[in-house]
Formats: sequence, C-alpha cells, structure tokens
Amino acid sequence: MSKTAKQGVIGGLLCSCFAWLFFLVALEPQWFQTLDTLFSHVPQWRTATIEAIFVPLASTATIVPIAAIHFLLAAILFLRKKRIESFWLMGNMIIISGVGQVIKNSLIAQDRSLLTVWNGRPPVFQVGIRY
Repeated sequence: MSKTAKQGVIGGLLCSCFAWLFFLVALEPQWFQTLDTLFSHVPQWRTATIEAIFVPLASTATIVPIAAIHFLLAAILFLRKKRIESFWLMGNMIIISGVGQVIKNSLIAQDRSLLTVWNGRPPVFQVGIRY
C-alpha cells in the first residue's frame, strides 16, 4: 500500500470517528447520556498539587495558545518559501475554529447539571447551565 493510500485510510477513519462522536452527542442516545451522567457525578478531588499540575496544562487548550502555535508554524512555513501551506494552515485554523464554534453553540451544546455545595448543605444539581 502506498503512503498516499495509507494516509487516505487513516484520514477516513479519523473523520468517521469524529462523525460518529458528533452524531452520538447530537442524537443523544440513552446509553451515551448515561455515560455522560456517570462522569459528571464523579466527585472531583481538587488538591493544590493536582491544580498546580492541571491548570497550566488546561490553559494551553484555549484559543490563544492554539492560535499562537498555528501562527508560529505558518511563519516557519512562510519563511521556508512554502507560502501555500502557510496560508492553508492559517485559513484552516480560522475557518475550522469559526465553524466549530457555530456548531458547538448551536447544535451540540446541551444543558448539564452542575454540582454545587452551598454553606455545608448537601449537593444541589442546577439544571440549565451550558458549558
């Protein structure tokens, strides 16, 4: 099998997995909701050590660091005279981020319970909070 054929097969499998996940979330099958509920009710053990490790790690998944990484890679490609690839990389990030944001906010985002504790009372589940 040639390199191009292998890349096509891998790309097709990745697209299939993402499409499957999209339809699972959009169609809300019962077993997927049960799995979601299972993880949303797991107690979160937050300690200073865990937060010191995961807060900086999680902050790299925001749009600013991702855009900075894309811009850096596009600049490297541009300086190496690969201008088409550079423009493709930046355009891809802008268009896919924009389309992804629209799909996330309009189709996929759903209400989930948020576990809160107020003044030592038992946990209260608030419905209607989107994230």
